[in-house]
Amino acid sequence: MNYINADRSVLYKEQGRGAGVNKYAALSEAHGRAAIEADIAEYNAIENGKWTGIIDPFVTKGALNASWNFPIAAAESETVSELLYTEMGIAVEDQQDINAAPELAFSGYTKDVRFIDIFNKGTGSFNWKASADADWIIFNKDSGTVYDDDRIYAGIDWSRAPADVSTANITITRYIGENAVQSDDITVTLNNDVEQLPEKTYAEANGYVSIEAEHYTNSVTKTVEGSGMTDGVVTQCKRGC
Repeated sequence: MNYINADRSVLYKEQGRGAGVNKYAALSEAHGRAAIEADIAEYNAIENGKWTGIIDPFVTKGALNASWNFPIAAAESETVSELLYTEMGIAVEDQQDINAAPELAFSGYTKDVRFIDIFNKGTGSFNWKASADADWIIFNKDSGTVYDDDRIYAGIDWSRAPADVSTANITITRYIGENAVQSDDITVTLNNDVEQLPEKTYAEANGYVSIEAEHYTNSVTKTVEGSGMTDGVVTQCKRGC
């Protein structure tokens, strides 16, 4: 989490987000080397130190007189100065350019859910509500308060979804008190024009094809020389359909 949160702070600053940048920089610091060392110390104390050094990346492995010292470098995070305003921004799953028009796609094959980030471009807080112009779009929550960022999930009520390709809009609205002061729309495309697939056939959705690991068709075992501490290692490759 040290590196994940640091990377989020860097990305969010590049995107022009506000308070969320500092939030994830602080989380990165909280999950840095000190936290890792605390977890290792707790593990090493189990059973009177029975497993000391087994999952310790900082020690020297004396058995082979080889250095196993893997220092965990500090993650590079970013911060922003306190900004004396609040402004709503939204970004959807897989969206890198937050200035582009946000779009979400759903497939009747995968029936997955997608997230929407509602974030503060400054600091402070604001209230928001989410709505849709189609009754087959559903949310895990449709209102809240943003201090830095808030993530909600949108999905499809498949019992109401039309059996073809359809479009709709999600609207995220920022409120001050009871007054709506800003609204942003998200275009939603639903592809529910599906058919029964033959066995071991997989459909692409949202730019990827997902195949369960146990549905492989061929297994190949291979020895990789020089990859182990004293000799080679054996790997097994499961090839999908």
